[in-house]
Amino acid sequence: MKVTFYILFFFLSTPFLGVSQNLYSLHTQWDDDIKQWEIKLDEGEIEGEIEMTWRLRGDMTDWTYRIDGKRGTIKQKWENNANVWELRSGSTIVKISTVWSGDFSSFRISDGIKTFKIERKFLNTDPIEWSIMDDEDDLFFWYNEFQNDIRDWIIEDRLPEDFSLELKLAAVFVSILHSL
Repeated sequence: MKVTFYILFFFLSTPFLGVSQNLYSLHTQWDDDIKQWEIKLDEGEIEGEIEMTWRLRGDMTDWTYRIDGKRGTIKQKWENNANVWELRSGSTIVKISTVWSGDFSSFRISDGIKTFKIERKFLNTDPIEWSIMDDEDDLFFWYNEFQNDIRDWIIEDRLPEDFSLELKLAAVFVSILHSL
């Protein structure tokens, strides 16, 4: 009887343990303003938002987000240096840096456990598309939904569960900021 109970408990609780969510899309909340973004997960339901922390100043270097019950910040690490950013949420720190200083077409993303590089596939073309470098399986890439419009982004996220939501959000959001 005890063994049956443990087996039943394991199978009922498994869906709630460490299941990673996939990013689906990012959209500006307002058509004429990029200071607030909606985040959609999995099936396209609005699950969170990213907001410019200092909207009245128009400070593009400091953002706060709320997604799936988590809160955090995305900030440029040093003033007057857009090459290095950090996402912080609880004890998680994701570091975002350009691969080459001053070249905003490729970034290195790391949470201390996982590290990958992203790149803008084709410069000076539309649609704007970003992806993981050397990913032949196209497991994670994003692009603007409408030509010449940077307000709506579709995300194809088929990464394994060991890639955290924070890691993926850092890659997508900082690259979108540098596409504006």
